[in-house]
Amino acid sequence: MKKNNSIVLGLAGSNPLSTVKSLGYEGIPTIGFHISDKDENRVYVSSSKYLGQGIYVSGQEELLKKLQDYGEIQDRRGVLFPTGDQYVVFCSQNKDFLSKYFYVPKVKGKDIENLLDKNINSKLAEGTGFNTLASGYLSNFSDINDRPYVVKPINSAKAPKSSITFYKSSRDLLADKQKLLDKYEEMVFQEFVPGDNTNIFEVHAFQSSKGMVIGGMQRQRLSLIQGPNVHAGIVYESVWDQSLVEPAKNLLRKLNFNGPVDINLKRSTKDKLFYFIECNLRTSSNLALDTFSGLNLPAIVYFDLIGEDFSYLINRKSKVGVRWVDESDIEVVLNQEKRRGEVLNALNGVKVGVFYDPTDMQPFDNLNLNSTTKKILEHII
Repeated sequence: MKKNNSIVLGLAGSNPLSTVKSLGYEGIPTIGFHISDKDENRVYVSSSKYLGQGIYVSGQEELLKKLQDYGEIQDRRGVLFPTGDQYVVFCSQNKDFLSKYFYVPKVKGKDIENLLDKNINSKLAEGTGFNTLASGYLSNFSDINDRPYVVKPINSAKAPKSSITFYKSSRDLLADKQKLLDKYEEMVFQEFVPGDNTNIFEVHAFQSSKGMVIGGMQRQRLSLIQGPNVHAGIVYESVWDQSLVEPAKNLLRKLNFNGPVDINLKRSTKDKLFYFIECNLRTSSNLALDTFSGLNLPAIVYFDLIGEDFSYLINRKSKVGVRWVDESDIEVVLNQEKRRGEVLNALNGVKVGVFYDPTDMQPFDNLNLNSTTKKILEHII
């Protein structure tokens, strides 16, 4: 029987691999396209048995041509899954052309690329029931109150995460304002939420043709420090907070988006409330935790877009307290003596990884982890 293919855009790292596996678990044929760049050595997805073919191109122009070539020979219309913001922008800029061949991520009546603007994005939560934060364009910043702020690139597809900066007070930010504008032209400021990274939460959701689907909720338990102000979550735990369900559904209605949504929140240690930080209109790097302990969102999105029944995928009880680890980064923190106890404690309860999978071990073997790290991970997962 001929099937619609799923097409994963981007093959470097945990997000693409988790997307490919989630689709593969349900027997969905998948191929991938990747723009070769500095992340070339991280293209672990190509070794997964769930990826039918990996196609590598030099840039967006060639990517569009290769997708056209593939679209013209496929038996049925494929489903696109962009796994990074550069691919989300690519789909947005070429949505009319790509729609001839594929189901393309779209926001009805809006431009997805505009929603990647961190200031516009932060305003999306207004009126949904989520608590919101003071934010705006840095060029307009004039607050003289003594409170902390985070300054971010206006669009993560155009500036590195290393440009994210934390300021203890508005006065400090005002002192640096012009320097930042001279370097980046424009940035976005957002009020800082008190609390460390274990207070970061995510809600993964999808507005299907049959109703709202909450794929899972997660809490960050361990992060890798990539720079003075940049932390990447490498251990998450499945959680559930009913108070987040209706605001998440309201946000989905407001977006009217036909793909998975990754909602980022932070719970304040001061008032214990959840505050909306931003949302990503794509799959998240930790989605494997949803597939294991919650719902398989990539598969649900795929079947919904091609018009097939997915009810069997949502009639599943979610598990809380399950932890996920990104094995590609864990070795770095395990080698930090000062964090060894924190790391081992965070790994307690880990049941699922990005790479370790008894049904598909080649990506894990390709990580080239040292023997000690491998033994630890093999023991806990």
